[in-house]
Amino acid sequence: MKEELRDKILYIPVILLSIYLVFRLVDTSALITNFPLDYSNDLSAHLARLHFLSEYGYHNLVPNWYNGFEYILFQTYPPGYYFAALPLYKLLDNVQLTAYISLILIYLLGFLAVFFIFKKDMQSSIKRMAFYLFFFVNPVSIGYLLRLGKLPELTGWLLNIIIFGIILYYKDKVLDKKFLFFIPSYSALLLSNVSSFIVMSPLILGFILIKKNKEQIYTILSVAAALIISSFWWIPFYLNSLNKSLSSEAVYTRWLTENAPNSFFTFTTDKVAAVLSSLTLIILFYLYWKSKNESRNELILFLPMAITALLIFITPFTSAITFIPIINRPPVDTFTIGFLLIAIYFFLKIEYSPKQIKIIKYVLPVLIIISIILSFTMTSFYPRLKSIDKETISLLPHIKGNFIVLENNKEKYNSSYSRGYYSYAPIYYDATTISGWEDQILTGEDAKEINEFLGCYKKNVVQCKNSPLTPQQIIEKAKALNVGSIIMYDEDCGQMKVLLNPAKETEHVCLFQI
Repeated sequence: MKEELRDKILYIPVILLSIYLVFRLVDTSALITNFPLDYSNDLSAHLARLHFLSEYGYHNLVPNWYNGFEYILFQTYPPGYYFAALPLYKLLDNVQLTAYISLILIYLLGFLAVFFIFKKDMQSSIKRMAFYLFFFVNPVSIGYLLRLGKLPELTGWLLNIIIFGIILYYKDKVLDKKFLFFIPSYSALLLSNVSSFIVMSPLILGFILIKKNKEQIYTILSVAAALIISSFWWIPFYLNSLNKSLSSEAVYTRWLTENAPNSFFTFTTDKVAAVLSSLTLIILFYLYWKSKNESRNELILFLPMAITALLIFITPFTSAITFIPIINRPPVDTFTIGFLLIAIYFFLKIEYSPKQIKIIKYVLPVLIIISIILSFTMTSFYPRLKSIDKETISLLPHIKGNFIVLENNKEKYNSSYSRGYYSYAPIYYDATTISGWEDQILTGEDAKEINEFLGCYKKNVVQCKNSPLTPQQIIEKAKALNVGSIIMYDEDCGQMKVLLNPAKETEHVCLFQI
């Protein structure tokens, strides 16, 4: 005698995760008054791109980054989130408030998508709430998506949930006109986040394979239509990637093979999470398939995703997935989140024996509490501006020409990330810099010169032959790269003062004009 999880087993996990999600979203509201300038930060890049879209328009030259002649907006980054957020930005005229409200809207729309699109497949309301919370409030999603401020990828996962719901709705049902909603959803996914688009595409392959005859053709044509609709962006993106620096060829799954063949034992949370999530997906896939009476359709639908999980699982020991083009590109955490999405669905849909349900009843709340504790202790809260940030900001109105920030002691301040200022200064002072957030737009030679300058002035930089740079070398390289202003910190200020008088300075920060 087997049955699905009873609703009452999920009450405590749902309550705990709901409280924790509200706590994290309230904490993140500090974004409204505190610009993200810390090292754990992708958010400032998204704020800058949204501002640039408003100021300069799609695929136009942006003078604020990369010396004013290199950077074409969205030539190397998908525009979907920014298109969606632009009307809100125009209305509010406040990029930080816009980002926070858009964040809340993504979480709200994710809840509505789960609650309504999954209603046929998962009739229990508490299970749908659990599905939503298990996905959005696990430690990886909180740390990687919410804390880092990955708004485009969050948008991508919202769209993936919608697409997953459509697939579940039609996996045992004849396609009808409502399936056409798949086309704009899949197109919007590609335009929002390429990594999650790649990670979840094996599921689309499985769906194509379970359909027969005309339905299979309709599905393939729907995928083709989505690609055609989004081709205005991805074709230039692909062509541009052929002519730029090696950074555009990043294979992020190689992170799993660091220090191979013992990389798994080189403890990093993202590696361990990737291995555990892939193994969990494989095990739950088997149990789910067995509970579905070894259904051929269920096997074929989810098998491509399970194979991808297997490749990730063995990669730390074999480098397997790093050799597969395209699928080797997404970051490790994106794979983890994709595997969790499918694994959570399996967990809630498997039919368990009474003995298994009894075990889950006691183990699940403990696991939820442990996950919240891990997230609470390992993922920092949203940072408030520190005195060093305020000192640096106070100098920005006085910069002339292209500016750079030669970063301060990260261990001492854990703040004042140079790329954060390369977003803040253009937004609020229309400043320009030779750097930015998208080094992949540079040619190999330009990238080498800029990165050598911005990275090699510090001591003990392994990849730099001439580290640290002397003050004279810094001035020479700055002039060669058309830098007009340099912001420096503490002892670096003192060393530079031998050759230059600061234009402005505070207790810990100096502004030099070349």
